[in-house]
Amino acid sequence: MGFSILPQLAPFPQAAWRTHIAPEEWKACLSAWLSLLESHLSLKDPEFAEISAKDESLVNFLKSFNAEMSAVHSDSLIIGSPELKKLREKAFILCARLQGLQSAPSLLLQWQFLADLSRHYGKIRASTLLSFVWSHHSDSIEASLASIKAFLIKQFDADISGDLKTVESKLRHLNSLLYISPDAAAFFYGWN
Repeated sequence: MGFSILPQLAPFPQAAWRTHIAPEEWKACLSAWLSLLESHLSLKDPEFAEISAKDESLVNFLKSFNAEMSAVHSDSLIIGSPELKKLREKAFILCARLQGLQSAPSLLLQWQFLADLSRHYGKIRASTLLSFVWSHHSDSIEASLASIKAFLIKQFDADISGDLKTVESKLRHLNSLLYISPDAAAFFYGWN
């Protein structure tokens, strides 16, 4: 078939690292990420399934990108950047395309990723994608949600001896997904 292999993507840096990146270097990073995402998106379906879906660096980039973007409040390198706006758009399309595959990367079906995606893109953008992903991969998503649900139940049953800070942190993280995805909320609260 003659598939080509694309260069690997570096993960999107955490806020603490971004403060050490000069503005010119940051623009170069955004440009490189954008070019690589566009290269993945330009692949035809068979090549995309063979190359992009199996590219761990791509999946890890999307994970780190959504995690960091969901946590951004004020960052001069990020707020108002036209390059970042393009990168956000391409990353969203790439997530949708990867999650639409029959053999979607499992990391993109975990509740943590879906919660970050929900918070990053908001209800208007994320709700349709989450509904689509749920209809194609409900078993994987339910397994992921079942694990966090079991953890939380165990912690609540432990009363004050449970790890309340971790429970609070996980509930805050999960909240965006449950707010935006009726399917996830129905499963989590046992309405289905």
